[in-house]
Amino acid sequence: MIKYIIAIYAILFTFDVSAQDFVPTHYVTHNLHVRTEPTTSSSVITTLPRFTAVQIIETGITETIGSITAPWVRLESQSGFAGWSFSGFINEIESEIAKELADEFAHRSAGSYPADQHRYPESRDVTSITAVQAGEGYYIQQWPRRFQGPGNAPEILQLTVERSIAYLREIDIVDGELIYRNEMILEFDGKTYSYEDNYLQQSGDAIHIYYRNNVPEDTWLGTWDYRLPYTFAGSTDLPVSDSVKQYTTDYLSRFAGTYDYDSHSILPVQNETLDVDRIRSARITVDYDQSMKSLLVRQHDLYRIYGGESRIRNWELSFIETQPGVPFFWSYGEGFGFSEVRFFFHKGGIAVTYESRGYQVDENREIIGHNIMKYVVFYRKSPR
Repeated sequence: MIKYIIAIYAILFTFDVSAQDFVPTHYVTHNLHVRTEPTTSSSVITTLPRFTAVQIIETGITETIGSITAPWVRLESQSGFAGWSFSGFINEIESEIAKELADEFAHRSAGSYPADQHRYPESRDVTSITAVQAGEGYYIQQWPRRFQGPGNAPEILQLTVERSIAYLREIDIVDGELIYRNEMILEFDGKTYSYEDNYLQQSGDAIHIYYRNNVPEDTWLGTWDYRLPYTFAGSTDLPVSDSVKQYTTDYLSRFAGTYDYDSHSILPVQNETLDVDRIRSARITVDYDQSMKSLLVRQHDLYRIYGGESRIRNWELSFIETQPGVPFFWSYGEGFGFSEVRFFFHKGGIAVTYESRGYQVDENREIIGHNIMKYVVFYRKSPR
């Protein structure tokens, strides 16, 4: 049985949801704790990954930690967390970020992400309610980002056992409240616990959930891979784990906005001509669709930056990848040469890296040289 319900519960944790129009001014230079008070003895709210964008709200006491003397600051991160951090590991966002990215890009080869291969985990049926109860918690897809394929699906699942009955629900956090949707009862079908096409498996002691409730009728390259299981991401005790929060509306919606040209850098190896006017005039608009619980970007916005005007249908790409450096879109193609482009969040903006290599041939089709293009563009988030 499935119930299409929305149950709302107020939850308490330090997660600022008031600034939907957040425009960052600083970023963290190392993985950085956010704490409840300006002291290392206070509780850790979260740890911000390197290059996470932040906004400083208040400056507190100055302290020396290790060999670094700096004030504590109360901050808000682009991901929505608010609290105190030691500012010795926080820098102001620089101008012309593309030049810094180009130094790193110069040492990376195209196609260097893992290939589009997943070994689907070996598993066995779940035959007892005790095993289900041992696996109670929140579940998400959390597989390494794949090359030339879709990212992780956006659902957060909650698995619970109540009065010896196994329940599976989707959850979200909207305006600081925990919302339940699409509750279903998993029953033992003679092999495992399931409801229609949704079922449980076990790998070692870990429960894997195969959730097919939202599989679209038409699939293509950008469709989420629902063949992959959802794996344990945290207990249902508060506060909700960081890995789960990153899939919520309150977290993802803060990355929506308009991103305008900031800077670009052409690497010295290039001998092709870049249309600088095209990339300067380009704009990336990122929307948030709460019904899909995902960010959306129009393909034409992306293609204009690396390919010019597109004649193909202007489809929308759905994605939830917001971690610094993790591509939310990239494409790689080979033929008489290759080309690769990646888009990812970096220091509160969107970075684009592009590389292509073709061949120059003579009348006998002998290779006499190369056509090379390699550049970086950075688009900064604009205030509304």
